[in-house]
Amino acid sequence: MDQKKEILEAINAGNDALYHLSQAEELLTKAKRWGLVDLFGGGMLISMGKNAKMRQANDEIIEAKYCIERLKNELRDVESYMQVDFTVDDFLFVADVLFDNFISDIYVQEKINQAIKQVKNAATEIECILDALEELYEG
Repeated sequence: MDQKKEILEAINAGNDALYHLSQAEELLTKAKRWGLVDLFGGGMLISMGKNAKMRQANDEIIEAKYCIERLKNELRDVESYMQVDFTVDDFLFVADVLFDNFISDIYVQEKINQAIKQVKNAATEIECILDALEELYEG
């Protein structure tokens, strides 16, 4: 297979991953906002809205992971890749809705903050890989 074609396929996979990571970050940021309201007595509907955003973000992260795997496959001889490791336990959703209290809300809010950080770190890593690939493609 042509080297430029392989590089272009890797760039496409990386760009797809960045798109899904960006969507996940946006959804997590929305969940974080809902979470702040929940901390101050938002109730079950607010918890359900927050959890819906978290589930949507998780779906985007799963898509990003798929794209990262595609990127890794295109870069078999390159060891520099990033793997996002984030899944929200189903119990976490149940605990937050059924046991809607300040302690579970703080725990969920911290998980959201950690997920946002992981998504941003993954995006930074992929951007670095893409920069190197684009230089290689143009050179």
